Formats: sequence, structure tokens, C-alpha cells
Amino acid sequence: MVDPTPFQWREPVQARGRKRVAAILEAARALTVEKGLAALKTSEVAARAGVPIGSLYQFFPTRSALLARLYAAEMASIDDALTRGLEGAKSVDDIVDGVEHMLTHTLSLVEARPWLEAVLSAPAVDPAIAEADLHNTRANAHRMAQRLLALAPGAPAKKLADTAIIICHLWAPMIRLRLSTDESADRVLATFADMIRGHLKTLTAS
Repeated sequence: MVDPTPFQWREPVQARGRKRVAAILEAARALTVEKGLAALKTSEVAARAGVPIGSLYQFFPTRSALLARLYAAEMASIDDALTRGLEGAKSVDDIVDGVEHMLTHTLSLVEARPWLEAVLSAPAVDPAIAEADLHNTRANAHRMAQRLLALAPGAPAKKLADTAIIICHLWAPMIRLRLSTDESADRVLATFADMIRGHLKTLTAS
């Protein structure tokens, strides 16, 4: 899960608190779909969740903390799946195949959960999520670069790290691009994967 720093929130310990936080996040998702993330107000989230505004601030002292927590909640399953895929990769091809699979998986999640598209689009308009997104990108890129280097120890480590951060940074924009096209097949994502494969093959062959 994304580290909450610098937008710290407090995770609930008791069942009552967990229930309230779940209601707050669900309300935030619903309002995001209805009004957009930029228009999200903590007072409206609290009202929709049926909790006192003081209870919301108990866990999320600022709007930024709430947005960062919402981002973390939405990205957690994607990040976990990526981590498992990297751990199971036996070759560079496995990693590229895994990236393509995860892009398709993310696309299916976005289509099933409309608020996720808003969250993936939010870094461009909200500093809280922009910071969380950058932190998340760096963490995933580090894991990817480490796995690539383990599979190809003779490859240039700096270039592998740069490639990994580009791949992870372009993750959300590629999803948005795919959603905006009229293509019936996933040719956009397949082309992106081919570009990654060719570049990584060049790097790891050196």
C-alpha cells in the first residue's frame, strides 16, 4: 500500500472505527463519480457517510489525507498484483508479459469501478494525489528495477532504473489513452508492451 507520508491519516484500530472509515471511503467514491474529485468536500463526504464531521477529521485531519487514503485504497490491489508478478518472473519476457497483463487488469478494474478512473486521473489536478502517485511510482519502479537486475545482472543498472520509472509513470496515462480510443482490441496497450519489450531486450542483451 502507498505510504501515507506526507499526507498522514490514522488507521482505525477498533471495529467501530474501521466501519466508519469504510463508510467514509465509500462515500468519497460515490461523490467522486457524481461530482468529480476536484469538487470533493469533506463535509459532504461526512454527510453521505452518515458520520459526524469530527469523526472524519479524527481519521483524516485534512482533505489531502482523505484523498491520499482513497488513492492508497484503490491502488493497493494493483500494487500487490504487480509485486507478486515481479516475484514470480523468471525472465525479462515474463516481466513484459506481466506489465501487459496488469495494464489489461487495471483497465478491467477501471471499467468496473468508475471512481478508479477519476483517481487515476487525479494527479494532474490534485497535489495530494500527485504526491502519493509519485511516491507509488518510485516504489513500484524500484521493485521492477531490482527484479530486472536480478534477471540480467550484467545490464546497466541506471538505465534499467530509468526504464522502470518510465514504465510505472506511464501506467495511468496509458490506461486513460486506451479508454479514450475507439479501438475494439487492446492494440494500444499491446503496442506499449512491444515498445517496452524491445527496449528491455536491448538493455539486457548488452
